[in-house]
Amino acid sequence: MADLYEFPYFDKGELKEWVTKEMRIIAVLDCIEHSFTRFRALLYPHLIQCEKEIAVVGYNWFPLNQLRTLPFSSGHRKIIGFLEAGRFF
Repeated sequence: MADLYEFPYFDKGELKEWVTKEMRIIAVLDCIEHSFTRFRALLYPHLIQCEKEIAVVGYNWFPLNQLRTLPFSSGHRKIIGFLEAGRFF
């Protein structure tokens, strides 16, 4: 997915290692099926809340209303749609 933005992703079990003490998982979004070329992936998005904006090496922060202006893959665009619709509680 060269030149596309994406949300951080992890193999099963790695999420808890990535989440710091300043973050907490507040919701799990619906599972998303994503296919590209001959590959299929299942995405299990989690909504993480931070007490304040913290630096995360290799990642940038964007307001929700700006995400639609960035180039994302179709699977990650579905995540944006869930966030915009409030489909995470």
